[in-house]
Amino acid sequence: MRLLSRALLVAGTFTGGLAVLSAAESYATNAPAASSAMLGFGGAVLVGDGEVFVGEAANQFRPGAVYRYRKTGTAWQQVGVINGPAAAVGDRFGTSLALEGDRLFVGAGPTTVHVFTKQGTGWRHATTIDAAAVSGAATPVQFGAVAAAGEWLLIGRPAVGGGRGGRGGGRGGPAPVLPAGEVFAFKRGADGAYTYQSTLRSAAAEAAGDNFGASIALSGATALIGAPGTASRAGVAHEFTVNEQGAWAVVRTFASNGLGPNDSFGAAIAMHGDQAVVTAPGDAGNYGAVYVFRKVAQGGGRGGQQPPAAAARPASTNMVWVPASRLTASSGTAGDGFGFSVAADAREVWVGAPGANTTGGVFVYSGSATGIRSDAVKFLAPAGVTESVGKGSALSIRGNVAAVGAIAANRNQGGVFIYERDNAGTWRMSPMLAPVMDEIAALGGRERKCSEEGKVEIFDCSNAELQAFLPPSRMTFDGHYIEMNDIWGWTDPQTGKEWAIVGRRDGTTFVDISNAGNPIAVADLPLTEGARPAAWRDMKVYKDHAYIVSDGAG
Repeated sequence: MRLLSRALLVAGTFTGGLAVLSAAESYATNAPAASSAMLGFGGAVLVGDGEVFVGEAANQFRPGAVYRYRKTGTAWQQVGVINGPAAAVGDRFGTSLALEGDRLFVGAGPTTVHVFTKQGTGWRHATTIDAAAVSGAATPVQFGAVAAAGEWLLIGRPAVGGGRGGRGGGRGGPAPVLPAGEVFAFKRGADGAYTYQSTLRSAAAEAAGDNFGASIALSGATALIGAPGTASRAGVAHEFTVNEQGAWAVVRTFASNGLGPNDSFGAAIAMHGDQAVVTAPGDAGNYGAVYVFRKVAQGGGRGGQQPPAAAARPASTNMVWVPASRLTASSGTAGDGFGFSVAADAREVWVGAPGANTTGGVFVYSGSATGIRSDAVKFLAPAGVTESVGKGSALSIRGNVAAVGAIAANRNQGGVFIYERDNAGTWRMSPMLAPVMDEIAALGGRERKCSEEGKVEIFDCSNAELQAFLPPSRMTFDGHYIEMNDIWGWTDPQTGKEWAIVGRRDGTTFVDISNAGNPIAVADLPLTEGARPAAWRDMKVYKDHAYIVSDGAG
């Protein structure tokens, strides 16, 4: 930053914008730090009864939200927004979604799940489930994956360890001892409140870092729980059921043959009837694979073969999960993310691949009551899109409607594609749903004083008055949002006009600040053709030339 006359110019990387202040000594913002893209618009999607829910948990300047969409005429329209009961910026409301009948479950960060009940055409907050309700935990309880069926609600502990490659302690240090995963079981009482019942864990002797609970599929009194970190991240799936005493008990553990380290079997799971679909996004050197299993009477499938890694099970249980098919992307590449997400119904399996074909997309495998065919596949790509949008990062399907999250769309603001199946069985894509831009509105026209409490608008201040503020959308040629990363100033020696040179991830903006209360973005210098957006950019001026450099731009 550089002092120009009475104006101090400051650009925040994630607060996003240009503030012009006078007599300045210090500046800060209360906006939260940037967070995982998976918590943005479309990071969680859910198809309900005639409506689609879209989570947007990682807002910087507004509370987390779940948007509701319904079909109106020929288009899907937003019909409502659900917020938490004590909505606040940073509440992470919308992290996860689950639906059971007329109850909607919404995760809000690592410690809370809210329950809403349907009232007419809307949803009313009914109760809150807090991580503090879990008793006897050896480590602080955190909430992740959510699944609901009947009177049961299962909540998994978030995955730990940095993913498939998350091993080692860094720079030769010993690998940290990671905790074993857990799933917390809650049961609904007659009053509608959910009370903690028990904690489900793997029975394996070496469970540290197993990520048990990273994924959960629940149907009736049967739960399939993924543990993709087991055995050096080869992964397994566990089946639990409610026993005669009304408690959850392990029935069996199963996996596919031939799994190796970092395959991450169990990263995502879907279950429909007697069919289980389990992803292994690290399979075959990160090409990824998805395994379909059928539950049959022991000895009744493929010559009576036993599933691998079968655990001890009650004598009364004579059902086993047998492999039915292995789904892959024949034209895929390593790193496509094939198997990042999954959804299934009786006749189709949808597999998300957020990196496929540059844009990301979904592979749809069809079949019948006898099984899913690996060769009957269609690839659903975002029409008219050439850049990466991360399509397939989240999936949900119900009946003839499917929702697909695209977390990198709209320059990482996120987006959602809704598909509808017509009478001929063809899926038709609707225009992408996009969020309202998450940024602070422009300020100008008058000086805003720093209060005695050290605040001016949302900003912290000390001995400074706010003259104006420009959000990112006012400094890009087409009004898009993008993070700022650096700033420099220059005074024209001939005219005395003052300029701010503002660095962005995708270019540089020249702002006329001669009138401090009314800054005007005059010119946009885009990236050099072929260059990559970069979080770091530096600008300096020598005489009447500006020099702009960037790290890692290509």
